[in-house]
Amino acid sequence: MAKILFVMTGADQWTLADGTKHPTGYWADEAVAPYEAFKAAGHEITVATPGGVVPPVDAASLSPRPTTARRTPPGSGALPRPPPNSTPRSR
Repeated sequence: MAKILFVMTGADQWTLADGTKHPTGYWADEAVAPYEAFKAAGHEITVATPGGVVPPVDAASLSPRPTTARRTPPGSGALPRPPPNSTPRSR
């Protein structure tokens, strides 16, 4: 099987323009879902970060989500559908 290199963030905070610190890290679902899928398929995975630090998880990604959130099953490849009667927003 393939050898896969996961290069993840080593940063645990952002410094905003006003000088305040904002906590950050990797988003759990975005790392765990593909990692588990690749492992289950028999691939060899190496995780690396700048400086060789332990990748910090963004604590917000571990918080329970509201029950009203629309989710698709992991690995389905489908994008969540917008709620009925919604209008796309322009930027």
